[in-house]
Amino acid sequence: MKEAFRSGIPLFGVCLSMQLIAKIASGRIRKSPVREIGFKKGRAWYEIILTPDGREDPLFKGLPDKFPVFQLPGETAELSSNIKLLGKGEICLVQAIKIEPNNYGTQYHFALTNELLEEWIEKAPELNLMRSDDLREQYLVVKSKMREIGTRFFKNLLVQLEIL
Repeated sequence: MKEAFRSGIPLFGVCLSMQLIAKIASGRIRKSPVREIGFKKGRAWYEIILTPDGREDPLFKGLPDKFPVFQLPGETAELSSNIKLLGKGEICLVQAIKIEPNNYGTQYHFALTNELLEEWIEKAPELNLMRSDDLREQYLVVKSKMREIGTRFFKNLLVQLEIL
């Protein structure tokens, strides 16, 4: 990742990969003060709120200012001055970042499928703290919205990386 970054090859990272991109760009990784796991904490859904920079960035073109996400991080990133905050959360502030010209990362997981959720329920120790049936039911509530947002986000990403 360091070599790609230094060579000008665009990077995109999710969760730990976002943290590593931030670290490569002089940010820091630290333990999150509060763990965000799953779709909601208590009655509140985990949502990403776009910052003014996020609302202006082509990566979030056509997306709402606020949308539901799935969370699984234990760490978070502290940003250096060359990293733009594009999206934030209520608990874990750093949720979407950009390092010019085309390096992006998201702390949250925007691409979730039934199969991936089942795999994480089976293998991710963090999810053992939650009832599997609750996770499945919560996913059903946000599934169509997450799929719609994830599809648009991914298309925007491919355009930004000049792949599409």
